[in-house]
Amino acid sequence: MLVKQHEIMVDNKSYLADVTIPEPSDLDYFIQIYEKWFDLIELLDEFKCGRVCLSEFSELLFCLVNNCWRCNNIKNISKAYKDFDCYNPLTQKTIEIISTNVKEDITSFDPNLSWDELYFIDFYCDIEFNGSFKIYKIPKKYFQMLITKEEYNQQKKRPITSIKKDIISKYDIKPECSYNLYDLTSSYSKNN
Repeated sequence: MLVKQHEIMVDNKSYLADVTIPEPSDLDYFIQIYEKWFDLIELLDEFKCGRVCLSEFSELLFCLVNNCWRCNNIKNISKAYKDFDCYNPLTQKTIEIISTNVKEDITSFDPNLSWDELYFIDFYCDIEFNGSFKIYKIPKKYFQMLITKEEYNQQKKRPITSIKKDIISKYDIKPECSYNLYDLTSSYSKNN
């Protein structure tokens, strides 16, 4: 994994950002995190707790399979423009990542959508936790249809929705790609 400073472009302005760039050599760490994550979920199930979703893990995994950077700190950018998780250096797009490990996800979001692209990662896709995950690209227009800024200002709270039910199922969005974390190890070793 590389942690370094890179220039990124946001709204046609250049910013210096601290980024994490996952590499194929990090796969053993990803597998360890994944397995410990689900060990934690099983332990919490004993106490009838909800499932823990590790956003940072999802963001790093997305970056690994898509050659993107996870943004840790961006110098001199206002909070209004830092509402994204990752950055694609090839397309110069800012990316928001939302993930779930349950059948029915619940997501709250700010209607001031300041990211360029949204991806949803479903770790519950095979109903069992076997390393599988699917990545969906969610068109921004579907989020914009859920609530207007005027409604948000009237309600004074962030809207809550299920991306699976209210967007993916409703608009029949297909996954952009499907992976198994354990298979990534062999595919990366064949390509190197």
